[in-house]
Amino acid sequence: MRVAILFNPNAGGNSHYTNIGKILGERLKGCKIKTYPGLYGQTYIENAEIVSRVNATGDYLKDLYSIIMEVIKTNPELLVCVGGDGFLAYIADAMIRNNIKIPLLGIAGGTANVGPLINFTAASLMRLDLAKIKLSPVGALEVALNKSIKGYAFNDVIIGNTFLGMLNEQMSNIGVETFIQTGIKKKLAPSTDIVLDYFQIAKNELTLQFNMKKPAQIVISPIEGKNYLGKAITGLLCHATLTKSKAALALLDRVIVSMESENKDNELMSIEQLIFTEEDKLSISGLSRNGHVIIDGNPFIRQAKEAVNIRCIANAVIGVNML
Repeated sequence: MRVAILFNPNAGGNSHYTNIGKILGERLKGCKIKTYPGLYGQTYIENAEIVSRVNATGDYLKDLYSIIMEVIKTNPELLVCVGGDGFLAYIADAMIRNNIKIPLLGIAGGTANVGPLINFTAASLMRLDLAKIKLSPVGALEVALNKSIKGYAFNDVIIGNTFLGMLNEQMSNIGVETFIQTGIKKKLAPSTDIVLDYFQIAKNELTLQFNMKKPAQIVISPIEGKNYLGKAITGLLCHATLTKSKAALALLDRVIVSMESENKDNELMSIEQLIFTEEDKLSISGLSRNGHVIIDGNPFIRQAKEAVNIRCIANAVIGVNML
């Protein structure tokens, strides 16, 4: 089997990449393995063919996409990626935009490793058997600012001014604007002031009515699978697997995607939910200057008056698990 391997050199858990590389070498013995120079793969994988190095531009995303496409050009039958949800989302983004359907095997090695594309850890990788892998289609959320597609979410989309990242070896709330504009990770308390007075949500161009006029956080997540079946505490989500709905939006009166506790454990939290299908298009407008977009942990700055447009994409990529 032809296998391509990519590591995220910036991931939070890369201290055990050497061990992961050794296990991959053992479990993929007999395969034709190709990887990228340096910390993207060559450092950790022995006896692999090294693909050509792309000309760096200094733009991280542009360079990463060039690296991904250089590896994909080798025509692998399986793409193995080591990193966190954000790294896998970037790789999936490149594949979706280019209509590429190579099975994607994700191995946990980042800050957060909770999405559906990451099905292996260093420990579970020990039982990897290519003869017994299971291929499954995985859906995603397409996220656009106005008409410009920014990425695809497999875990969640957060609207706010911070994202979770490693800072001084600790998970912290990192300011979106400072990071995007300077590349510096600066700790910042999440703002609860994310919407303006004319905040609204439209579904298929129909403006929706809701009670929470000033949500502290907005979260949109795919809801495929049976994680929500029959659990009434999840509200509308308990019916998710019994309908055609593939994603959900929640308005929250408290910030929950945060590393800082608000010490409100004795207070009730309010949530308003909306579920939607592949046929639906959501548009969120009237966001404040703190209403940026975080796609599977990857931050994007939203400019003033830009609407956040979201739709479900069925069978976006092919995930890999064990039978």
